[in-house]
Amino acid sequence: MKDNNSTPSKKYMRLFAISSQLTATIFGFALLGYGLDYYFEVEKNYFTLGATLLGVFLGLYVLYQDVKKLDN
Repeated sequence: MKDNNSTPSKKYMRLFAISSQLTATIFGFALLGYGLDYYFEVEKNYFTLGATLLGVFLGLYVLYQDVKKLDN
């Protein structure tokens, strides 16, 4: 006999994992950009801006792929 309480719990855990992955991707790329700005001693934060935007786009792409898998 299946336990009906495990199904919603698994779904919520999957949604939590997806949101955590999006956050970690953006934060990781922003941190990478900050490190590059510091290493190359750039006056403006070009690497931080570029890496953060790249992180947002990659994070949204991965989010789209994961939500598409949830739909199936």
